[in-house]
Amino acid sequence: MPRWCWDEDEPLFGDVESPAGGVAIAGCSALIALVALLVIGPALV
Repeated sequence: MPRWCWDEDEPLFGDVESPAGGVAIAGCSALIALVALLVIGPALV
């Protein structure tokens, strides 16, 4: 699991094993995917 969404010493999203942590990680991944789409999208057009 990539750890660039939070600091290991001070987790921004709390316990990764908790449902809230899973939602936060999914949201972080979705945000990065959206940014990648915005960057790559115009190049594909």
